[in-house]
Amino acid sequence: MKGENILVRHTDAQPFLTDFGSGHFLGAATLTLPAFPPGTLAYRSPEAWRYIPRSGKIPSIPYSPRPADDLFALGVTAYRLVTGKYPPVPNPEVEEAWLWLPEEHARWTARVCNPHCIPELSALVSRMLSLRPDARGSAREVAEALEQAARRAGREADVPLFTGEEPRPAGLFPRPQHVTVQRPPRPHRLPWLAAAGLGGALALSAAGLLSVSRSEQPATPQLAEQEESRDGGTVAVGDTALTAKVEPERAPSVLSPIAVDVPPKPFPWQRRPDASGRCPSKVQVAINGGCWTKLPVDQKDCDAEAGFFEYRGACYTPVATPPRPATSSPTERDDSP
Repeated sequence: MKGENILVRHTDAQPFLTDFGSGHFLGAATLTLPAFPPGTLAYRSPEAWRYIPRSGKIPSIPYSPRPADDLFALGVTAYRLVTGKYPPVPNPEVEEAWLWLPEEHARWTARVCNPHCIPELSALVSRMLSLRPDARGSAREVAEALEQAARRAGREADVPLFTGEEPRPAGLFPRPQHVTVQRPPRPHRLPWLAAAGLGGALALSAAGLLSVSRSEQPATPQLAEQEESRDGGTVAVGDTALTAKVEPERAPSVLSPIAVDVPPKPFPWQRRPDASGRCPSKVQVAINGGCWTKLPVDQKDCDAEAGFFEYRGACYTPVATPPRPATSSPTERDDSP
């Protein structure tokens, strides 16, 4: 679930959810990091991020997504649609993790980021972005709440969310915009007892996001079909295979652990290196049979939606083959002596 997978029909503005994604079966080679199924980092739920222990050790059993993960991704999609920006990434290892503390969530709601968003819609977006999966409700409950809010909406809801004069990032592959909030200044001096109490309170508040006890890590794959039945959905053959109760023998990844995101083969339109394995430009690197350009962006901003791919801890973008010169027009004549 993400914005790029929602297509809107021009004739009647009817949206359609489409996804030409990846299939999976027991024992299949993995396409991404062993802990997660294929997905986009900006839409990953807090519980998915919490699945990896703070030690960084990859669990032997991959995370099994549930309907609550899709609801969170829908909340990210709605937040981006309403504000034009992504919400903070709920990864406990990033610098912005403090924004997911319960007392800090009000600093970056949809209405705070875009005052044109009505309070009812902002509250529903915040509900889908809840830190706790059970606080988001079911898909049916969220849909009914959205429909009720739409029926009760007044004239304020008809005000355009954007004026068209908002600044837009420049560049062929602009970096995705995330909401930014300035961290409040910390007190310079506190009595040692008060400082200790404040530190303990923050530690307790952040415990839900920053750590997971070993008892919460499942010994067997999570049974997503139970969550589906609670949500009124259906379980297909692929879902049953993904949530088998017995851990299968996993085939090795088709990619090396240090190249989890770069495709194993070049794109059809991508420039190839020459016979010696070199690309035409010095700033280009040959990876998996294609030419790539390294980008000066942080790893957390290496978003696949912008055409970026991760390789060995760095961010790359594929180099396109230059178009061939047109042959249908006559060449210019040179009448100079």
